[in-house]
Amino acid sequence: MLRRPLTSITLTPEDVAAYETRRVQREYDAQRRYEAESSSRHQTGGVSVDISFTSTSSQEYPASTGGAEKSSSEHNAEVRAAMREMERAERELLQREKDKREAREGRERAGRAREERMGVSTRQGRS
Repeated sequence: MLRRPLTSITLTPEDVAAYETRRVQREYDAQRRYEAESSSRHQTGGVSVDISFTSTSSQEYPASTGGAEKSSSEHNAEVRAAMREMERAERELLQREKDKREAREGRERAGRAREERMGVSTRQGRS
């Protein structure tokens, strides 16, 4: 029986960022579609809703809020959470890149110092 070699996939930080951007854009587009549908429903005789409430209310939503507003609020919260997560991932990615660059520069400095101590240079064009 013939066996295929293992397949490996390499994802770059740019790939991850592009995926996250597309995902957030899809969520944003879905939110816009929902808002457009919702506004057209309200214009064609939607339900009037009183959304006034006090800040001491222990409920997440006012008691008089309808289901459409709840789902819209929940969706908006999910989109904001996704945006925060994407920003956090981007900060982590930038920090990792910075750490890698600093580590590489440190190794290069250590290599040059070692060469200077030995009195040799393995780098072409440098002395």
